[in-house]
Amino acid sequence: MAQLINLSAMPEGGSGNYTYDCSSDPVGFTSTQQNPSDYPTESITYYVEVTDGFTTLESSVNVLVYPTPLAEAGTDIDIDLGNTATLSVNAS
Repeated sequence: MAQLINLSAMPEGGSGNYTYDCSSDPVGFTSTQQNPSDYPTESITYYVEVTDGFTTLESSVNVLVYPTPLAEAGTDIDIDLGNTATLSVNAS
């Protein structure tokens, strides 16, 4: 399940009249917002270009997405009220 991430570009100086161009690798994410959000489902690199009308600066950030672990408790069994059972658990 993908989780929300928030990205922020915080330029200083220059004319103060900034525009933003965000992209990603793998491709699929674009934004022109200063603080965009995304729900990445795989590891991704986000890129931003900030322009103030005179100068363009670039930056990037890598976001690692790890797969959700799966837990396996073995074959399903019925346990009668008052009885006990031993479970062996593996996670991968």
